[in-house]
Amino acid sequence: MAKQDKDNESMVEKHALDRLNHVEKEHRKAYAKKPEKFSPAKIIMGIILIIVLLTSLVSIF
Repeated sequence: MAKQDKDNESMVEKHALDRLNHVEKEHRKAYAKKPEKFSPAKIIMGIILIIVLLTSLVSIF
């Protein structure tokens, strides 16, 4: 009977560990870094930055 209880405990422990791994995997998805999309706003901001730097360099010289 003790061996059967031990087998049942191991099945319960295995199920609990599997469930815990599944839950931890789901929680990690929220913190996973998403790939950045190429947006036109970044291009516009880059162009504005270049214009500002060029005008400041022209005004210095």
